[in-house]
Amino acid sequence: MPSPFGELTILWRQESGGPEVHRILLPKEASRAECASRLAFFNATPASCSAIADLGERIQRHLGGEAVQFDLDAMALGNCSGFQRKVLLADYGIP
Repeated sequence: MPSPFGELTILWRQESGGPEVHRILLPKEASRAECASRLAFFNATPASCSAIADLGERIQRHLGGEAVQFDLDAMALGNCSGFQRKVLLADYGIP
């Protein structure tokens, strides 16, 4: 997905409760997106759904300078270390 900073890639998996985001690759990492997706998701294929498309739109607006509220329910926080999770949740709590 294009952004003001370059191409972004959202790695997600469809779970029983809906899509679950496992990684968001930023432009510097995007060149490795195909390799990373194959390593992280053995059968990864390019796809989207309405929830992921909406997340992509919100990320683009946020990177464009707009104040945007993100929902952490679809994020696979189990992939984060304890420290990363604490920082993410603390940052999320800042209005």
